[in-house]
Amino acid sequence: MYSALNRPFEDLDGRFKARLKSSQVKERSFIAREGTVTLTSVVGVFEAAFDLDVLSHLEKPCFIAVKRTDKDGEKYLIYEVTAVKPVHYQMLSISSGMPKIVRHEYLEKVDQSWGRSEDTWIDIYAVYTGYVMREAGGGYTFERNEAIVPLEGAEAKLLSVEAVEDLINVKGGVSIGVMEGVEKELLVNLERLLKYHGGVFGFTGVGKSNLTSMLARKILENLPDVKVAVIDVAGEYGVGLADQIAEKGAIYTTENYELAEDRVDAFLASQAVPETLYEALNQAGLKNVFEAYVEDLFNREKIRPLSLELRSFEALIRPFEAIDRPEAISMSMDLRKTLEKRKLPVSISIDRILKDEQLYSEVLSILNSYKDKVKKIRYPPEKLVAQIELTIKVFEAYAKEVGEKASTPEDIAYKLTDPQDPERLIVIYVPNPLDARRLATRLIDGLFIIRKRRSRGPRLLLILDEAQEFIPDRVSREDFTAEANIAVEKLLRQGRKYRIHGWISTQRVAHLNVNAIQQIQSFFVGTLPREYDRRVIAEATGISPDILDKTAYLDVGEWLFVSFRATKLRNVPVFIRAENNEEALLRHFSNLSS
Repeated sequence: MYSALNRPFEDLDGRFKARLKSSQVKERSFIAREGTVTLTSVVGVFEAAFDLDVLSHLEKPCFIAVKRTDKDGEKYLIYEVTAVKPVHYQMLSISSGMPKIVRHEYLEKVDQSWGRSEDTWIDIYAVYTGYVMREAGGGYTFERNEAIVPLEGAEAKLLSVEAVEDLINVKGGVSIGVMEGVEKELLVNLERLLKYHGGVFGFTGVGKSNLTSMLARKILENLPDVKVAVIDVAGEYGVGLADQIAEKGAIYTTENYELAEDRVDAFLASQAVPETLYEALNQAGLKNVFEAYVEDLFNREKIRPLSLELRSFEALIRPFEAIDRPEAISMSMDLRKTLEKRKLPVSISIDRILKDEQLYSEVLSILNSYKDKVKKIRYPPEKLVAQIELTIKVFEAYAKEVGEKASTPEDIAYKLTDPQDPERLIVIYVPNPLDARRLATRLIDGLFIIRKRRSRGPRLLLILDEAQEFIPDRVSREDFTAEANIAVEKLLRQGRKYRIHGWISTQRVAHLNVNAIQQIQSFFVGTLPREYDRRVIAEATGISPDILDKTAYLDVGEWLFVSFRATKLRNVPVFIRAENNEEALLRHFSNLSS
C-alpha cells in the first residue's frame, strides 16, 4: 500500500536516539472453558537516551520503527509501545541489605543525575504489529509480514504523526474520535464498520451506551440507506438518541406510561439518564426544554406500545394443516400463496394484514369461499367448518380493535424492511430480560424470513445492548437464552448475506458465547479490570495481551479500537478518545431553546 509520506519519522529535535536491545517471542496461556488458550506476541525492548521530553512522549500511545536492511534495501518493522521504564545504572547496585543512610545517599544522587549522567536511559517495551514499512519511489509502502525478524542493536525511530495517520486512517473516512498520542482524528470506513459487525466491551460506567449511541448517530447521518434498531434492556437509548428518534424514529416498549400520573416523569424514571447530561442540562437552563421534548414524543405518538402476544397469521392457519381433509390443505395453500404474491412471510402479524384492506379482503374471501364450499358437501366436515368460522370471527374481532393494539416483534421486522417506511431508527425498550430474549428471537427470525423472500429494501443494523443477556455461554430453554443464543449467532454468522448487520455492547466478556464473539471484526475495548475478560478479547482479535492490559487504566470515554476491516491497515490497535454523544444532544436542545 503506497504512501507519499513527507516525514515518516519524528526525532523530537534530535533527542530521540534508540536501538533495539532485545527481541523475544512471548507466550501467555490461560484456562478458558474450551480448554487452554496460548497467546503469542513478539516483544521488543529498546534502549533510548534519557530525556524528560522523550519520556513524556513515550508515556503516550506511540509507534516505533526498527530498521532492517536486506537485499531489497531498507525497511522498518513497526512496533507499538506498551510501557516505558526510566533506568539509572546506580539503581542496579542498590539492595535492601545496604544501610538506610547509604541507600538514601544513593537515591539522592540518582534523583539529581537524571538526564545529566551517561548512566541514565529509558527502556521501551513494544509489541510488533506485523507490519513493515518500506521506502519505494519517493514514498513508503506498508505490507503485512509476520515472519520477518528484527536484528538486535538496530536503530529505532519514532513514527511521525503523519505516518501514524497514514497507518490507521482511511482517506475520506468518517471521524469517530481522536487518536491519543498523535491528537489527530481517527477516520474509519463506516461502511465496513457497519457491514462486518462490531462490539463495545467495557466495565460498568465507562461509556458503552454513549459510544454506541454516537456510532448509531454516525450511521444515520452518513449512510442514508441504513435503518437502525436497538434492543435496549437498561433504558439508555431513548434519551441518548432522543433527537434522532424525534426526527426519524420511534420507541416501542412493553411499559405502559399512560397509566402514570405524569407520563414524562414515568418515562424519565425508567431511563438511565446520565448524571453528566442532567448536570449539563441544568447548568445550561435546558432541563425544561428537555422534558418538553419528551412530552412532544408522547404527543406525536413516538413512544408506542409493544406486545409479545403471539398474533401471527401462521398461528391461525396452522390448525387447518392438522385437519386430514383435502379442502383444509387446499385452503391453507391458497392462503399462503396470497401472502407469497406480496412477498410476505406467514409469520406476519394479523394486525399487519388488517392494515392492508385489499389483503384483508382477499383472506376473508378465501375463508368464506371455502366455508361455503365445504358446507355444500353432503356430509360437511364439522371440524373444518368450525375452524373456518372461528378464524373468521378472530379476524373480525381483531378488525374492531385495529389501531388500538400494540405492535409485535413481527410488525417491527416488517416495518424495518419496508423501503417505503420513512422511520429509520427504532429503539425497543424491554426492561425484563426474559421478554427481551423473546423479542430478540422473534425479531431476528422475522427479519430473516422477510429477507429470504424479499432482498430489496434498506440495510439494517441491529444493536444488542447488555449482550450478556442474549448470548451467554451457558443457556437454558426455561429462560429463553437457548433460543436467543441461536438467533443472535445466526445474525452474526449469516446476517451480512441478507444485509442485516449486528453490533453488541456488554460488560461481561468472559461469560459470552465465544462463537458469537468470533464473528465480530471491529472491537471497542474500554476499561476491563478483570484479566480473564482481556484474554478473551486478545484471543478474538489476535492482538497482544500486553496492549490489552493497558485498558485496565483507561478513563471514561477512552477506548482501544482494533478492526480487521474499518481501518486502513487491518488489526492495528489504536487508543482513542471517542466523540461524546451527550454534546450532540446538548447542541440540539440548545438550538431548540434559541
